[in-house]
Amino acid sequence: MYRKILRLHLCFRIVRKGFRSLMTARRRGRVPNGTASDAARTANSKNGKSISSRSRFNKWLIFGGLALVIFAFYVYSSFKQTAARGRAITPFKEQMFDASWTSPTRNSDLFWGSYRPGVYFGMKARSHQSPVFGLLWLVQFDQSRTDFRHNCDQDLKLPKYGWVAHDGVSFGYEEIFEKDFALNVSFVKRHDVGIHGGDWTASVSVTPKVKDRPIYVSLFFYVALDGQGEIESIVENDNHLSSIRGYTNELGYFDLVFDRQSNVNYNYLEAYTPSLHLIKEAIQHYASAVTMKNSHPKKGQHFVVLPGSKMAQIRQSSGNAELPLNLIVTQVSGSGAFSMEAAFESASYTNRRGRLSGQKYRENLTEHIDKFHLRFEQTFHLREKGFSDDEVEFAEAVFSNLIGGMGYFYGASAIKTEQYSSPLAYWYTPLYSAVPSRSFFPRGFLWDEGFHQLVVSKWNSSISLDVLGHWMDLMNADGWIPREQILGSEALARVPREFIVQHTSNANPPSFLLTVDSLLNRGKIPADYLSRLYPKITQWITWYNTTQRGPLPLTYQWKGRNGSDERELNPKTLTSGLDDYPRASHPTKEEYHLDLRCWMALTAQVLSKVAKEIYPGDVIVWERWRDTLGDFSELNRLHWSEQLQQYADVGINAPEVALVRPAIKKQHPQEPDPQMVRKVLSSVSTHPVHVPHLGYVSLFPFMMKLIPHESRQLKVLLDQIRNPATLWTPYGIRSLSKKDPLYMKRNTEHDPPYWRGQIWMNMNYMLLRALHHYSQESPTGGPQPHSNQAREIYSELRQNVIGNVMRQYRSSGFVWENYCDVTGKGQGAHPFTGWTSLIVLIMAEDYK
Repeated sequence: MYRKILRLHLCFRIVRKGFRSLMTARRRGRVPNGTASDAARTANSKNGKSISSRSRFNKWLIFGGLALVIFAFYVYSSFKQTAARGRAITPFKEQMFDASWTSPTRNSDLFWGSYRPGVYFGMKARSHQSPVFGLLWLVQFDQSRTDFRHNCDQDLKLPKYGWVAHDGVSFGYEEIFEKDFALNVSFVKRHDVGIHGGDWTASVSVTPKVKDRPIYVSLFFYVALDGQGEIESIVENDNHLSSIRGYTNELGYFDLVFDRQSNVNYNYLEAYTPSLHLIKEAIQHYASAVTMKNSHPKKGQHFVVLPGSKMAQIRQSSGNAELPLNLIVTQVSGSGAFSMEAAFESASYTNRRGRLSGQKYRENLTEHIDKFHLRFEQTFHLREKGFSDDEVEFAEAVFSNLIGGMGYFYGASAIKTEQYSSPLAYWYTPLYSAVPSRSFFPRGFLWDEGFHQLVVSKWNSSISLDVLGHWMDLMNADGWIPREQILGSEALARVPREFIVQHTSNANPPSFLLTVDSLLNRGKIPADYLSRLYPKITQWITWYNTTQRGPLPLTYQWKGRNGSDERELNPKTLTSGLDDYPRASHPTKEEYHLDLRCWMALTAQVLSKVAKEIYPGDVIVWERWRDTLGDFSELNRLHWSEQLQQYADVGINAPEVALVRPAIKKQHPQEPDPQMVRKVLSSVSTHPVHVPHLGYVSLFPFMMKLIPHESRQLKVLLDQIRNPATLWTPYGIRSLSKKDPLYMKRNTEHDPPYWRGQIWMNMNYMLLRALHHYSQESPTGGPQPHSNQAREIYSELRQNVIGNVMRQYRSSGFVWENYCDVTGKGQGAHPFTGWTSLIVLIMAEDYK
């Protein structure tokens, strides 16, 4: 800002000087009329003064004019830059939801939930002012396990954990396995009582695997405030924290009541945490190690306990006598099997007939689980399709992990625009969303969420509409939506710095249109909701058509590829969602991408359906665009290569590249080797060509069902899909042909391959969806010469995919981010119950 003011001041001084000089020149050149004036002019012309005066006048005139032009240009540029900045951080004018949408009076059934997916168990309300509740545990007397378990962490290598039953609304039941014991964690809600969101109870039980070798475990259940509110402890004489009383402006008064068991020990902590992401660190910091006495099973060994209230010491050491108490923890420690309950009770529920605890809680939980099993079968019909009890339990667990892993976040994204070199702060906003992986990606991703909600919407369309509305309200005035949502301290603490800032020119696949299309086909979008959604998605697609245009009409280009990083074998295309899938080796403005054009064809199809429902006057516009993008001859003209016999991107490309280490002489033996860089081993095309990489991108016209049933290209693609030498495996369709020069090649010496051969469930779902389509009769009633081949491939591929994902789940305890194309083994993040949960729809053969 200071530099802007300084530049503006300098421009003003230049203009002022030019203007004053101009006036001076004019005054000096002015001569009175009459005879005397003629004589003066004659005299001046003799000594050259008249010419000199005019010359100076012209110079000052030019100087002043240039200064005015510079000043005007700077003012215009500053205005344009400020306007662009303003639009980038201004919400789209029409919002799906107002600020009260998630309040307990509007949506009491969804107000409380397990909305902290990044921890093993946590409860919070859909409010940025909500207190948070959560669980930690510690194995005592075990030097190999001295760390508190809190955040989901795949590096801890727990044998298995995850929800086995969760309905997204009223209850959840989770199993967490250590090597020698299991934790059973559950909660049940009373969400239709009172005016502040109702009650809920959480239960945790410890069950050793071997009874004669009991494990000594400590459970820690806490409440923490993030901002406003007050909490206080009610402690009995023997360190038993019987309850916590609290108050917030939104919840009013509440109590968290703990049960009492006879075979356990109790301790507690009152402390302060500067941030929610430091809860575990605060508890670890204040915990003490004491020596066991005769009455304990491990005499003479150290036992970790909470020391009671530490607020006096905390305030004294911080020098802040007003530092609030914002963290209270109860510790329940026992040997063998034991349990604990925590019952949250809202003071606005005045007609409570008994606490939701003990036997009443267990009966409620059993009733919810029974209803869940029944509803799951009614929704997905897996037993009806012949799946065994064990296979249905697998599907229920995968689905429960998806819907149980939904989170509620609040914060402001960091964004970057082309006009500003420094990041800007987006507005503060909430987000209700599923996450790809509780352990590795416990936050929202735009293109992942479209696939997540394909599954959730079959179970509860209201939840999906709520999620869709929250994502659409992240749209700025231009129609851009940040592709990765890192909102709040807990989410921010788990993201590498280089991935935090989102660029306003970068897109992500509009996969939410798949969910919208599915909901429309089943009549699950109310008219009033659709009327609010329509301006949003039209602006969204307008943004794509404006910012992601290709060099030719009806072509599209993923922006954001960095061709200047010589460390990359092939410049990544993160915006496409397919990260390191190989594209043209030399990114230029001349390239255009097949998959983005196919996504745009899908949006045109869906928008024409939406307009037909609520804005008939717009139908002809969207149908014309749909027909234009769906023109098969135009698709072939742009992206079909007769030479390659495949669909492909177009760009400047070198067929052969490799990573090589520069031959640089080191100054010292200890000096690290220089990083490997890309070397082009073949000539680079002088004009855009079809990029010869066979894989997921080249199958997009097939996946989006843009190829006529009777076409020759359909036969070619079916053969490519079924060819073991290229894409076919016994476990699913691999992402890149085994014959491709970049198959399973590292993109840098430190980045292993990601979309260069691995099997991904979202793309296999899209392929199965298309195969199912092409195995049916042609919608036009024309010939379908390839339907039998499509049907055979569909049946075999579906069986391969289901069988492999189940085998890997049974052997490892998890579903995975992707699967090895050679062995079928799960790879990457785990548990990955984001789009890998599409396995449930594959089992159900639900592609609508």
